[in-house]
Amino acid sequence: MKRELVVFMVLMGIVAACLLWLAGANASGPSSWATGPTGLRLAHDIIDHDEPNLRPRRWDRPLTDLTQPAGGLVLALPLLRGLDAEELEALDRWLVNGGHLLLLTSGERPGPVEMALLQTLRLESRTLRDDPPLGWFSWKAWREAEVDLVPVHAGLPAIRSRHGRTHVVAKGSSHTLYTFPDGALAVGTRSRGAGRVTWVNNATAFGNAWITESDNAAAWAGLMAPLAATGDVLFDEFHHGHVAPDVVMPGADSGAFRGIVLQLALLWLLTAWTLSRPFGPVRRVLRPRRGAVARELAALASLHQRAGHASAAGTRLLALARTRRRRRGRSDLSQPDTGLPATFTGGEAALLALARDVGERQRRHQL
Repeated sequence: MKRELVVFMVLMGIVAACLLWLAGANASGPSSWATGPTGLRLAHDIIDHDEPNLRPRRWDRPLTDLTQPAGGLVLALPLLRGLDAEELEALDRWLVNGGHLLLLTSGERPGPVEMALLQTLRLESRTLRDDPPLGWFSWKAWREAEVDLVPVHAGLPAIRSRHGRTHVVAKGSSHTLYTFPDGALAVGTRSRGAGRVTWVNNATAFGNAWITESDNAAAWAGLMAPLAATGDVLFDEFHHGHVAPDVVMPGADSGAFRGIVLQLALLWLLTAWTLSRPFGPVRRVLRPRRGAVARELAALASLHQRAGHASAAGTRLLALARTRRRRRGRSDLSQPDTGLPATFTGGEAALLALARDVGERQRRHQL
């Protein structure tokens, strides 16, 4: 397998892991089933066990199925499933007929779905803070900065939360319940026909990680009390991925997502196949056949033997020995005391004996 293909598959695996992580983060968002930091599981259980006058129920159906009695509805942003035009009209009609909506915003810039919801509720989003700093430590401090919301009326419990990047205000008159330390609206309410809309900016105060801070739990129960006056309190779960078994979902609801996944899968396969194929025609590289080392050495020795290189090598070895002797100021090697012949005659065996004799004389410093 080519190195490029391995690198590509590793990168695709990293991308897939990141997508799964993001999907898991979205799935564990502000749902009453979620046990993550932003989930509302503790908020649901608090009013279910500690508030006998409140009757919480999880709503896993479209908003078009909302009927009388109006009751209260908790809608937490961001939503995992979008709101269509029919649901927005049904929600507005439900409010006009006496419903009470508690809208929990995320404090982040709203997307298209949230913008359509705010427009239906006669609300608008405004930028509250500048873009976050680029440095890691400064960004972390910016992200985790805590604020104590200021109650407008005496007797309201304190709320500790985070500031957020945006806040929601009403288009028209509204009543303020809490403000941020800088005076910006934090919790507001306004009437809509016979019903009412209450919204909390950056509702992390009521998430699992924050509801036990300060008097957040008491403030949560106080906000829920008006909702229970008209019936059951419904926690929207339909738009967080939980659907009742008898609800027929339109085929186009997940078709776009499936189409994107299919296109990515095809792109992955085509890219992997392309990287696995060479460019141009395939040419086989011919490599010479290699034998054993002993056989190659034997063939080389046979070649030198047939060429008669032993005689030339012996003569050359004697000439080098004479030169070395002469440089040391000694007599010529042809003298009887040297014990070496004046000329070399013989084959490979004689050459080997001569080489050994010359080497021994060098060791004794006779050369």
